[in-house]
Amino acid sequence: MKMVKKILLGTLAVAAILSIASCKREEGGNSSIITVNAGSSSASIDKTNDDANAVTRGFKTLQTKHTDAICKLSAKVTGDTCDGVMGYIFDYLKNEDETLNFTIAGLRLIKKSSNWQAEAYVETYRNVDGSTLETGAGFKKTDGTSALVSGNGWESSYTADGFGKQIIPCTGITQSEFNNLIETAKANDTPVDIWVELVANLGADTNGRSGTAGTYTVNFYSLDPHRAKDGNALKYGENGDKTADNVGCRIATVNISAANVNTAFTAAALPQTEQGFYATVYGGQTLKGEWKFDAIKQEAEEIEE
Repeated sequence: MKMVKKILLGTLAVAAILSIASCKREEGGNSSIITVNAGSSSASIDKTNDDANAVTRGFKTLQTKHTDAICKLSAKVTGDTCDGVMGYIFDYLKNEDETLNFTIAGLRLIKKSSNWQAEAYVETYRNVDGSTLETGAGFKKTDGTSALVSGNGWESSYTADGFGKQIIPCTGITQSEFNNLIETAKANDTPVDIWVELVANLGADTNGRSGTAGTYTVNFYSLDPHRAKDGNALKYGENGDKTADNVGCRIATVNISAANVNTAFTAAALPQTEQGFYATVYGGQTLKGEWKFDAIKQEAEEIEE
């Protein structure tokens, strides 16, 4: 697969809560680490975690509910090993007992045995105790057990340290070339880019949404696939209309079954749930980056992109 000199880092950007009636943006974890302008579909982070022994996490939402979107993740590499994770939170639901359901598509750049890798994950969580959002070893339920829902993504392909699937280097770029790409971006203080796409599937006859109705698909791209919307249909430029992983710029795909969707939907009624920005800053590290949502599908008033 041919890669350009930019491969986006990111940890997939991420959804949270928002009350449309009051235009209030609800937040989770250490939300102050993420900056979002009112009415905007972009956000940024420049956070140093001074506690070397603990992670810090946070998320913020867009201002209105949406169906799906594509998010460009742009991260600057500041450390020598791994700064943290940027992500895309979606399918967010607040339960009556104040616990939370959501799915995260995340990405990190990490150096292992002198080689840089890009690792991604897509995971659904249910009944998350809000007190576990900011720090600690993963999201927990109120009884202290893991809130992770199995059967979603890449559990069988997780790396030795329990993270997600290694997606870069992949076909078309050597390990040496990828190392040089990251080190050059770091030396020049320029971002590494990756695009994370969420698709709400409506069935076989819907252009760009041909997966099983009521399911989600998450795609990771190394180049801008030029996604555009035309009603419920999705259209792509030459980078995005590929039919197999590791061809063109689509480097990974994860399908989320209807059983793992938090807010059910049908082909007749597209979902509208909170989407937004998620970040984890590792202990003693600095995470710098930006999120930019585009081709947002929603049935209410469109926000400025």
